[in-house]
Amino acid sequence: MDIFNSICCYKLKTGCQVLGILSIINSLLGLEIMINGLIALGKVGVESYNRPENLQNLQDVLTLDETEHEIEELYSTALSRCIIYIMLSLISLVTSSLLIYGIHQAKYKYILPTLVWNPICLTIETVEIISIVILNHCMDCNGYIVEMSANILISLLCWLCVFSHWKQVKVMVGAPQKIEM
Repeated sequence: MDIFNSICCYKLKTGCQVLGILSIINSLLGLEIMINGLIALGKVGVESYNRPENLQNLQDVLTLDETEHEIEELYSTALSRCIIYIMLSLISLVTSSLLIYGIHQAKYKYILPTLVWNPICLTIETVEIISIVILNHCMDCNGYIVEMSANILISLLCWLCVFSHWKQVKVMVGAPQKIEM
């Protein structure tokens, strides 16, 4: 039994294609943003080592009474976030491409990586947001909570749509529905 038969008045196949295309665009934008972030972090890192007064300027701009050690910690956190999101974007780009190929060719095995990867990616992103909130001792966490809730809800709905189409394709091609023991 399918969970969804259509997405926003479109056939399930069309809706999943749109979701795949939007996921590819999102992955490409994420790559571009994170690569630019790495470039900016590289410039800040090089300039702060060459000119220590830039570090003082950075402290003044942030208007925080943070020590040099705390700024280095902030820098390393931003660097690690950029690297993690580049990896997530690359994997999402591959799985989304496989999703579109699987939809066009009616091959359920190519849709499966998206069904596996999306929950993993969502879990990584949620843990990352929770760790930011906990480590930064966030006083006003409403924005993070709204973002995380919306992200989980939208991801769940998209996953259910892709899952429904995956089940339809399996029936269409005559694949086994259950593994017999």
